[in-house]
Amino acid sequence: MGGVGISALHQLNGIIRERRGRELDAAFTVLMPGNFPLLSRPPKGRRRGEILMTADERLGEIAEAIGGGHTAPISRLMKALTYGMFTRGVQASGKRFSVLGACTGCGTCANVCPAGNIDIVDDRPVWARQCELCCACFHSRPAEAIQLNVLLGTEGRGRYRHPDVTVADMERQAGRNRTRRAG
Repeated sequence: MGGVGISALHQLNGIIRERRGRELDAAFTVLMPGNFPLLSRPPKGRRRGEILMTADERLGEIAEAIGGGHTAPISRLMKALTYGMFTRGVQASGKRFSVLGACTGCGTCANVCPAGNIDIVDDRPVWARQCELCCACFHSRPAEAIQLNVLLGTEGRGRYRHPDVTVADMERQAGRNRTRRAG
């Protein structure tokens, strides 16, 4: 959530409004280990465990609040301050990814991309112009061959995926289980 959580909540609210003609009654955030490579280095070991344990406790608090009928409206001010800046030009972010020599050309990055934005060309990923900057491709490979070249870059910044989420889970969610190849 990048410490804010506003982007995902506003996206979800928009989807519900479009599909169901109504909006969220409440929105809650849960702090998880940071994995947006431009803002944080994923925590390791004990610190990661503490964050996950606190997240589980927070989920219990949220369940109690919902059960008690409490609401927490989405902040329109936070959306105005953060969401617009983030989304402006985000789909062109694919051009900022690069691949190191450690890439095996396996295609996992293409398979986990929820936007269907990556093709494998000559055994290397190639990003199109539909990137949502979710960084699933970045976090899905243990070789750390994919880099994001923004600000100071991401080389050596580490990777993080929730321990209960597998690459197969990510592929299923993206609706893929085969590498798309082009060229």
